[in-house]
Amino acid sequence: MIPIRPRTASPAVLLPLFSSTPLRVFAVLLSVLAAVPLHASVFDPGMILDPRFDGDGVQFYQHPYTNEGSADRPIANCPAGNGQIVVSRAGANTLLFRRLRFDGSADGPIIARSVAQYVFGSSNGHEDVALCRPDGSLLLAMSITEPAAGMTRLLLMAIGADGGLIPDTFAPGIQGVVSLDLTDLSDRIKIPRSFNRTPDGGALLVGSADTPEGWRPFLAHFAGQTAQYVGASYFMPAGLSGSIHATAAGVGPGGGIWVVGHGQAHGQDHTAFRAYLNPDDLSLAHTELFSLPGEDLRTFGGGMVREGVMAVGATRRASGHPGQPLLLVLRAGGVFTALDLPAPSPLMGGWVTGISHESVGPVLPQRGNRVLYAATAESFDGTAFQGYHGWYFARAVLGESPAQDHIDPAFGDEGQTVLSVQSRDSSCGEYPNRQHHARLGLWQGRPSVLGSIHRHCNPDSEEDLVLLRLRSADTLFDDGFE
Repeated sequence: MIPIRPRTASPAVLLPLFSSTPLRVFAVLLSVLAAVPLHASVFDPGMILDPRFDGDGVQFYQHPYTNEGSADRPIANCPAGNGQIVVSRAGANTLLFRRLRFDGSADGPIIARSVAQYVFGSSNGHEDVALCRPDGSLLLAMSITEPAAGMTRLLLMAIGADGGLIPDTFAPGIQGVVSLDLTDLSDRIKIPRSFNRTPDGGALLVGSADTPEGWRPFLAHFAGQTAQYVGASYFMPAGLSGSIHATAAGVGPGGGIWVVGHGQAHGQDHTAFRAYLNPDDLSLAHTELFSLPGEDLRTFGGGMVREGVMAVGATRRASGHPGQPLLLVLRAGGVFTALDLPAPSPLMGGWVTGISHESVGPVLPQRGNRVLYAATAESFDGTAFQGYHGWYFARAVLGESPAQDHIDPAFGDEGQTVLSVQSRDSSCGEYPNRQHHARLGLWQGRPSVLGSIHRHCNPDSEEDLVLLRLRSADTLFDDGFE
């Protein structure tokens, strides 16, 4: 068992930055400034953006401090009533909560919380994961370190739609923030990769830890609407070696837990796996592998689309070539298949577009058994990497059997589109800004896409949030694994 260590909401651990009256006034002014639309140009050949959002479907949100060097790194975008809650991380240990109206404007001041005595393990936001819940609340998991103690832990927070902590989450008496202490690996790095909802309203948290034998996957189970901590498991998928990462989870038929990720089977190429864990004791029952000979296959986020069907975002990469988009589809009865998504269109004339495997929230289900896939688009001049310069989107339809799975040609340009946002900063000219995908969410039935953009070029600097809203094909439903 892995002990939970409570963290109270005392000023020593969780401190609202805007506590005095003058600072509250300042916070309101900053929140208004941070929501002022900045001029942008959008390359959207697929016409998938919703123009009802700020006129072109895109809005930037500036860091609420005067230091342009500070980064505002995206974590989550969750529906909350008629609006959205956007969570980001400023610097090493400050969380920012923005509540937005349907048009993207600020609905109240930014709420800032500082986690004292901790330094987050990530500098790019890929180690901060979130789970949006139907009542507008969310769960957060972050990699943290205590340098003085030489400890690394997972910090968990339960946040309400108002930005406040939710008591009694994770365990009775807990005030909304706890740390998981992996006692046998207390001095090793742990990285959360995905939060997934369970049918009873609880959650599955998966990730990987840096052990003496290499990266190994873990799963933590939280049961019920109050996400009570049940237990955790380290497991070794059969047939793999080297670095192994768990990136998505779900509950299959009969209550068995499916955990999907990637690891090394032979040589340096990665292979996808599905591990089956017993729900009673989280022990490993068996493992299935899926590989593409001669190619490196890596997974990222995903979850259950419907009973007995799971979709997971992935990339495939042959040596010397850019990554290509892939959707893994897992069904009951040991069925494990892959659907090649359309090749991405060029971001710029003469360049080739690839897909980054570092995206963390790439899959969102839609009605009609459709699945939307999103990832960071990479630019290549021939085989020379030029940077992260946009988004790739594709939509697929999952049938009753693998033979019925297919690309949805009604989306974008024959099922896919690539778009890019430019800040129009004088340092960039016509060159595309550096930008990253972070999360897919929902906004009154429309997909909302959270990412980051460097507003200055050569060198890239001033990293701000960028929020996109897509047109709705029809009403979406929220399964909770975004």
